[in-house]
Formats: sequence, structure tokens, C-alpha cells
Amino acid sequence: KVLIYGGARAPVPALLRLCRALPNTMLFQAYGSSEITGVSSLMPWHHSAAVQGGEAEQRRLRSAGKPGSKARVVDDDGQPVPRGVAGWIQVQPDPTSTFQGYYRNPAATAKKFSGDGWVILGDLGRLDEDGYLYIDGRDSETIVLLSGDNVYPNEVEGAIAELPGVLEVGVAKVVS
Repeated sequence: KVLIYGGARAPVPALLRLCRALPNTMLFQAYGSSEITGVSSLMPWHHSAAVQGGEAEQRRLRSAGKPGSKARVVDDDGQPVPRGVAGWIQVQPDPTSTFQGYYRNPAATAKKFSGDGWVILGDLGRLDEDGYLYIDGRDSETIVLLSGDNVYPNEVEGAIAELPGVLEVGVAKVVS
């Protein structure tokens, strides 16, 4: 039995309950986009380790896994940022899994590639010291606090979802 999930980060407590409820099912988490498939994934052994392990193993369930292709995180100028620092996620294209372009729309196609040919996914995230990719959100979802700090809806959702008694949560940016 296999269960594959993706699309948005699932709360760790819910994933742990799912792993315990389906002990004979292999769980995979997949992260990709329409333009490039299979950017990163969490494999069944990540899920098993989180159930049996401690904080570090469970923290990895918050990630999108390790990239299967070459990925980097860059700043607004397209320069790579240090591990742990949030920025724009880019992936080195692979001819077998990367789109060739938008149909009859060369301008939109050009915007999806960096100056040095990497695919711009449009997601904000960070790589940790072990190479796991964490998705913080999309630029359009960023909430800027009065302090100037950026907060992403999935961070708030993750914190609320871990509170006792919370079954489901959704956070959205509202522009005033």
C-alpha cells in the first residue's frame, strides 16, 4: 500500500497520527510544480523515523524533503543565500522533467528562467544544514508585520495546528 501526498505542508501531529494509523502503508510526500516535476520528496523511511525518533526526525516532516535534482535558494538579486536563510527556490532544469515553455507565450517562458538558466519556481523557502528543503510560501502570500518581519501563512497554520484540540486550520493574507 502506498499513499502520496503534496500540495501544501501537512501538520506534523496529523502526519504522525496517519503514520501510526497506517503502519503497513508507505507514505511519500512530493513537491514539484507544473513546470518541473519531482523537485523533492520525503520517503517512507523519513516517516518511520519520525514516528520512532525524536525532535530532529519529526522536524524533517515539516520539510519538502531532499531535492532529487539540483536546487538552490537565492536572494532578490539571484545570488545564493546561506543555509537556513529564506529566499527564492530555483531548480536546475532536467530535459526529462522540465517544461520547454508556455504554449505561444515566450515572454512568460522567459520569466520562468534565471539569467543562468535555472527554473524559477515562484516559491520562497530555505535549505537546512542537511540539505532538506523547507517551503515558506509564495511571495504573494507573505504577511509583513509592523516590525518589518515576514510571516508566511503556513508557518502560522503549523503553529496553530500543533495546539491540543485543533483539528483543522487555515490562514490567509487579507489586504486592507
